[in-house]
Amino acid sequence: MDNIFDWKYYLMKYKDLRDANINTVEMALYHWNKYGKGKRYGNIENDPEPFKCNIFIISPIKKGGSHKYIKDIMNYLDNMNINYISINNLEEFNYIKTILTDNDLLFAQYFTHMNITFNDIERCIKKTNVKLILPIHDLSYLNSKEDIIHNLFNLATYIIFPSNYIHKIYTNIYIINNYHIVPHNDINCVYNKLYIPKINKNIIKIGIITNVNIIKGFEFYKKLCYINKYNKDDFVNCVCRYSRTLINANAFITANPADLTKREPVYSKNLNSDAHNYTIHYYIYGYVNKKEEFKSKFIHLEGQYNENDIFDIIKNKNIHGLMYLNAHPEIYSYALTKGIAMRLPILYTNIGAIGERLGKYNDNRYHVYTGTESYYKFIQYIIDNNGTGGWEDIDTQIHINDFYVDLFNKN
Repeated sequence: MDNIFDWKYYLMKYKDLRDANINTVEMALYHWNKYGKGKRYGNIENDPEPFKCNIFIISPIKKGGSHKYIKDIMNYLDNMNINYISINNLEEFNYIKTILTDNDLLFAQYFTHMNITFNDIERCIKKTNVKLILPIHDLSYLNSKEDIIHNLFNLATYIIFPSNYIHKIYTNIYIINNYHIVPHNDINCVYNKLYIPKINKNIIKIGIITNVNIIKGFEFYKKLCYINKYNKDDFVNCVCRYSRTLINANAFITANPADLTKREPVYSKNLNSDAHNYTIHYYIYGYVNKKEEFKSKFIHLEGQYNENDIFDIIKNKNIHGLMYLNAHPEIYSYALTKGIAMRLPILYTNIGAIGERLGKYNDNRYHVYTGTESYYKFIQYIIDNNGTGGWEDIDTQIHINDFYVDLFNKN
């Protein structure tokens, strides 16, 4: 049977078998013997339409934004009926080397996390003239020897950076000419509309839709999430320390950092008796490191969420604003895209791709976190503008960037 049955070819031809984790010769033979004579799985030796594939994807990552990036690409290829093969280890890579032809695409994501080496990639490319595509997701290549990465980048047909931030880091170290700056495939955003639900019973609800750990801003969140009471006097007294202006806390607030140099108070839009005392609740949707440090009746650990469910969750919870307080830079951030699409006010640290993406919009709903005074300003903005706009349903369809459309369809 082995002489006439190419079990690897059988699995390559039928993606649903690979999706069902049929991945050994024994499993493939069992499936072929049981179903191979049917209409769906024909005699592959006499197949009138041989399996054709020009796209080979190396990606061992099974979680996080890097996994989503590849999953979105694979979903697009599936929807367009474009064949591809996913490579998960050196054995599979060694097999596909025997069927690669000129101008096939080798889409290599994180092969350094596998038992595939640079030398394996180099020998493959020089032998087959395959096109090497390198999507860059983090700084992991910087942990390898500089001359090896330099040679790898020279071999690549295209190097893809999702933001100017990560591009600048690499081009400060390497001379890279064959690059494209292409944002990740993602949902479309609406930047020009503000939405803040009405504040009920003087309770302000702040959402955090990302994991909370050292990289994502654990210390920032731990500090702010214990600020559970707000009085507009808090903001006034805070900014007065910087403006050195005596302001009547019952009548004025300073609304813009630029006004601090003028030493003039700026009237709030909502100065009334209800604007004095608020309770702040925090809703964290994601994994939280050291949960014991977030124990408070005002902090709600909601756990991780399904990707498209978060919109209904935020809507039904009547969240008034979001925080993205990374301590280390992001290179893109899918979670930020979701926040922008919700049209809520955002408090963020002005670093990496988050700062790059929000900073290019001259929109006062986006507040840079620089300390407690900037947080109070963010809260006051929510109070001043609560009840603005209405929730609009969000299209969760992934928009495929034209670069990827051209890349895969030309092949």
